[in-house]
Amino acid sequence: MNNEILKMHDKNCVVRIEDITLSKNSSLVGKPVRAINFPDFTQLLILALIRPNNPVAIYNPKRSMILEAGDTIVLQADVESLQRFRKYHA
Repeated sequence: MNNEILKMHDKNCVVRIEDITLSKNSSLVGKPVRAINFPDFTQLLILALIRPNNPVAIYNPKRSMILEAGDTIVLQADVESLQRFRKYHA
């Protein structure tokens, strides 16, 4: 996938849509989507989840869905939040 899918400019910030793949070492593996600490990541939206064995995207995944190594999460957020998310969870 293309890491930077779309950029949207706002007067106050730049919002991007990016895909981030979870490594086997990610602290999110084995946890539900709701384990993502949204207050830590400004303007974070989970748009879709793509499993490595199923190329069909799961749009707006349920918060109870368990994350797995190799899952690709399509996120919309400000640049800083995306960088921090990638640092802590990729």
